[in-house]
Amino acid sequence: MIITIATQDYVGTAHFIATTLARRRANAGRDVLLLSQKILPEHASQNQEKENQAWFATEMKAGASSFKLNADQLEQELADIQSVHRDIVVDLPQATQASSLCALAASSFAVFMLKTADWHANSESLLIQQMKAARSANAKVPVLLIVDEATSPAGRAIIATLTASVTDLRIQALATDQQATLAYLYRTIFQTWRAQ
Repeated sequence: MIITIATQDYVGTAHFIATTLARRRANAGRDVLLLSQKILPEHASQNQEKENQAWFATEMKAGASSFKLNADQLEQELADIQSVHRDIVVDLPQATQASSLCALAASSFAVFMLKTADWHANSESLLIQQMKAARSANAKVPVLLIVDEATSPAGRAIIATLTASVTDLRIQALATDQQATLAYLYRTIFQTWRAQ
């Protein structure tokens, strides 16, 4: 199972949840790999962008070490490691590059975290594109949207727009306690995995 946790812009909460979720699955006895997308510096030129794209893979077990992947290796690596690791958790803070869309397309469960304060004119089409990428290989992939202010007017407007554009979209409000969000996410993923 490949679980992808994506954000429009880097949010520390998403990284915390991806890392903790991977660790928790490993503690339950599963062979888990955490893939983390490297954030490009804001000042990087377009010429530098491709060579700076990188991913870090960490086996979530005692004594495991990390290794670096470039964007060109990611698709093959995802295909190869599925036979080795029962779970793969992908921490995807900037889901805009080709390798990010490749990771989304390989997902068995996609989680999108959204901050209403960061929502802007381009956010809607970009997020819909990313959600569709998650379902490009399998139209039945569960897609979960976690919204920080789901009950605010802005949050309700965003949710209404996205549910009108993406079928079978699950919605969850981000709890003020990150552990509560993680517990909900872990339970939802486990139930989905068990049903497959």
